[in-house]
Amino acid sequence: MSIVRQIRLPRVDNDPEWIKRLMDLLSYQTYAGDPTNNAEPRWIRDWCHDTTNDNWYISHGTDSSDWQVVT
Repeated sequence: MSIVRQIRLPRVDNDPEWIKRLMDLLSYQTYAGDPTNNAEPRWIRDWCHDTTNDNWYISHGTDSSDWQVVT
């Protein structure tokens, strides 16, 4: 027999800093052209949309040279 207890998550809907962090994770950057060597990724696996050529890039590091085209 096992005892199952419900896990309660903390209420964070009124915490502006938590909301900002969540929105950063759910967002992406835009850049007019290839972001390689031009835009800094915010974290590894950050997304960037090239608004000029309609391409998507993903970062594999945190340096501006770490972008790789996806589409």
